[in-house]
Amino acid sequence: MHKKMKLVLNYVRRGGSFIDIGCGTGEFIVQLRDRFNTLVGIDTSSHAIEFTARRVGKDKNILLVCGELDSLHLNKNSSNGNPRKNLSDYSCLQ
Repeated sequence: MHKKMKLVLNYVRRGGSFIDIGCGTGEFIVQLRDRFNTLVGIDTSSHAIEFTARRVGKDKNILLVCGELDSLHLNKNSSNGNPRKNLSDYSCLQ
């Protein structure tokens, strides 16, 4: 198991929200999808985001964003109408 995954599993409690900064192909997103209520993956590679989107399907609890971290607007409503939280409300993996 990857060192970062062990840290998440050992030190971040279930539920809540999680953001994977530089999510790449979504390995952590896929493995953590049942552990958190909301998952956000952000990456600058559109190809990585598209690949991750195919992996996770239409999971309404997963938001994938192509861009830089500052392009993520977490204080607005999501596309499904649920309010997003501030970045400080998320557990983060970088």
